[in-house]
Amino acid sequence: MIKQAEWFAEMTRGYDRDPEYQTEYLKLIFGEELGKLMDQQHVSQAELARRIGTSRAYITRIFRSNFNPTFETIAKLAIALDGEISIHLHPRETEVRWLEIPKEPEVQIPGNWNAGAATTTMRPIVSGVFNRESASAA
Repeated sequence: MIKQAEWFAEMTRGYDRDPEYQTEYLKLIFGEELGKLMDQQHVSQAELARRIGTSRAYITRIFRSNFNPTFETIAKLAIALDGEISIHLHPRETEVRWLEIPKEPEVQIPGNWNAGAATTTMRPIVSGVFNRESASAA
């Protein structure tokens, strides 16, 4: 008897290269993330609609995956929930894992640090890419 996981893997083989499948997947993920932010902030669909100047029916369509948002709409939704959009395109042979961490506080640097300039505000930047090949080669 075939196991459910094996059956699912067989049925979905090749979908990762299908643009329609990828589009639906992105809409599903976006809807899930949007819903999480709304839940965390106790924002209803009606309130979100009010914040971006649209109807509640429009917001409902987002969660039913029968809409294709523009980047402008995605940006409006993010701003309305004080969120940020992160898009990352990567090679197929790498795996991406997201980690949300609080932003570092801004650091005030005295003006005399940079040849007499006024006080400068800086935020530390942390960046890095990890893939299995570079890790095993090290």
